[in-house]
Amino acid sequence: VYDSSEARCGQGSEFFFATGKHALSTDEVTALQGSLGQEFCGFFYRMADGSFCANLNMGADLGQWCYVDAACSDLNGGGKVNDKVSWKMCSASKDEMLREYDPPSLAQLANRTNLNLALLSKMSYPLSKYRWMYVSAFWGASLDEMAAVPTELDQNIAVADFKKWLKPHWGKKGIRIDENMTAELKQIADSGVPTVFDVEKDQHPPHAVVHGQTVYLVMHHSTVCVSGCSK
Repeated sequence: VYDSSEARCGQGSEFFFATGKHALSTDEVTALQGSLGQEFCGFFYRMADGSFCANLNMGADLGQWCYVDAACSDLNGGGKVNDKVSWKMCSASKDEMLREYDPPSLAQLANRTNLNLALLSKMSYPLSKYRWMYVSAFWGASLDEMAAVPTELDQNIAVADFKKWLKPHWGKKGIRIDENMTAELKQIADSGVPTVFDVEKDQHPPHAVVHGQTVYLVMHHSTVCVSGCSK
């Protein structure tokens, strides 16, 4: 789509997560490319180049979208971009949706396509509004099962040393979680849909991804199971 100049990154729904809008003006696209283009256009959309359905929103689940030929009439709430392409909302029964990859499979996809796994995870799964350290107790908040450091890190780093660094960011088992939050977290765990939690305030990696009762640590280019690994 981008390489063939059928669409400019931002003409579809690439920046919906930041603007809440689909049809952006040329000036808006130019401004957003200046502030967000390198990370989202350069490191994600151009590298994926329309091969998959990605999150419309980075946060609450608003579905996934992709570009299609302008002749396609089944846009499912999408819209026309120009005389060459339109964008559509994807459906699980018809389209290849990134959210259907489990965390290990998504890591393999990132490796095959040279995509940044941390960003790919946020473009694939819902992103919780909660920081991980405040909710990790729901999943046990334990690092005991973690048997390896992420492969992108120096493999001379001892697992015990990595756990020591990670522990202050990971939360505590005894932290109190109120009833409303517990209900939300139970819904996430029971849904079977992988969900991302920011570990750091700056929202950059590492991230935690939960899939049922299994918890993964996600870095830029690798993931490692942290707890619930045998489930």
